[in-house]
Parts: sequence; structure tokens; C-alpha cells
Amino acid sequence: MIQNLVTSSLNMADTVMVGKLGEVEIAAVGIANQYFFIFTMILTGLCGGCSVFISQYWGKKDYTNIKRMLGLGLLSALFISIVFMAVGFISPETIISVFNKDAIVIDLGGRYLFIVLFSYVFTAVTFVYGYSLRSIGNTVAPLIVNIVALLSNVFLNYVLIFGKLGAPALGVEGAALATLISRVIEAIVLVILVYLDKGVFAAKASELLDLTMDFFKKSYRIILPVLLNDVLWAMASLIYSVVYGRMGTGATAAIQICNTVNNMFMVVTFGMASASAIMVGNSIGQGKEE
Repeated sequence: MIQNLVTSSLNMADTVMVGKLGEVEIAAVGIANQYFFIFTMILTGLCGGCSVFISQYWGKKDYTNIKRMLGLGLLSALFISIVFMAVGFISPETIISVFNKDAIVIDLGGRYLFIVLFSYVFTAVTFVYGYSLRSIGNTVAPLIVNIVALLSNVFLNYVLIFGKLGAPALGVEGAALATLISRVIEAIVLVILVYLDKGVFAAKASELLDLTMDFFKKSYRIILPVLLNDVLWAMASLIYSVVYGRMGTGATAAIQICNTVNNMFMVVTFGMASASAIMVGNSIGQGKEE
């Protein structure tokens, strides 16, 4: 639960610090983060489904299938990230224009999104390893990494947005660069910790890719409904953002601030639900269904 709060605080830091620049900048960054929100909701569904299996395999001490599920999660998450990056790179301004017709917002949002898109593949890796570690009860490593990412993002935002410590004042693009660097640090540090620990997830490539079509089918029968549920919820939220965007830049900026606060409360519930699912999965894996 604490980790979810820290993770959501990273994007909140962008919103709060960019807010010092004005409502146009808030609207631009907020809209660009709507695209990221859809991406992360798909990852949440994917990783949530994978966690169901990993927690059960952990209860059974089936380490071979744990590694296979990690491999399936990584391949799927990387594929999703590449699709989102490709669509975004083609025309980031077009994505922003779906939510708002203000030319300045579209320009700023497009520039922010273009830079942040490079972080998606690193976010995918972090999500898969983070969820997998939590599925076996290791919540400390992901939490530490998220705190490091949050602190680095706040510091880099301060330096790059406002031009401190000799750096140029890059505004919205500075916020995007800060987020990108923080996501890279987050992913690299987490993977390093996994392999230094030499636990079940410190797997060889051959173990991660030891996948069969039957394994894919069996896994996605459970994963797909979870993933679709989160996608539908994200799309419903997206409709609200589109409607508010049609009301003008001021309304868009206001709703982005409200969404940031609202998300802080929502992640608490998500964290509790995730923890419960992991404990249930472990118990089922151990044959303790009651």
C-alpha cells in the first residue's frame, strides 16, 4: 500500500511542480499523463493476472513456473510498451488534441509526451518485477526503488524545470526529462537488486523464455479478463477527461489537479486489494483453500 502511494506520488510531483508554471502547463502535462495512465492500467491488469499465478506457484514451491510466468510477464509488458511508444511517436500532438484543442496545450503536451514515451519500456520492466516480488512477499525492494525514483524525480524536476544549479530552465520538457531519468534509474536499480539477491527471480534468459503455447493459453485464460477489466475502467475515466477537455484549458487544468488527489486515495485501496490477492494465492498454492 505504501509502495503504491510512493509510485503515484512520482506523477503527482510533476503536476505540483509544473503547476508553478501556469494552468496551460498543468493541462499539457496532465493530458500527456492520461496516455501514460491508460498504459499503466493495462500493465496493472497484466501484472495483476501474472501475480495470481506467481503467488500460487510460490505456495507450491514451483520455482520453474514462477520463472516462466516472469518471462511471460516481461515479454507481454515489453510488447505493450513498444506498441504505446510506436503510436505515440507517430504523432504525439494528435494524442493531446483528442483531449484539448488549445494550440499551446497541444504543442507543450506533445513535446512532454515525446520525451516521456522513452520511459515506457523501463516502466514496463519495473511493473513486472515489482508485482512479481510482491507476489512472494518481498515488498521492501520495490518500495526502496520507488522511493529512490521519487526523490530523484523531485530533485531533477527542481533542477530542470526551473533551471537550478547551472542547468537551463526547460519548463515542461524539463519535467519530462526528469521523469524519464527517474524511470530509468528505477528500473535499473530494481533489476540489479533482484540479481544481487540471487533469489527465484534472478533467472537466466533460457529459464524466462522456456514458454510453450499451452503455458500461454493457460495463463491468458486468467490474465485476459483481469486485463480487460482494468482497460475498461481506464477507458471510462478517459471519457471524463475528454469531456472536461472540451470545456477549456482552465477546466482541464483543474480536473488534472483533482485527479492527482483522487488517485492518491485510490491507490490505497488498490494496495490493500493487491496484498489480499497475494495472500489468497499463496494459501491456495499451499492447499489451504479454507
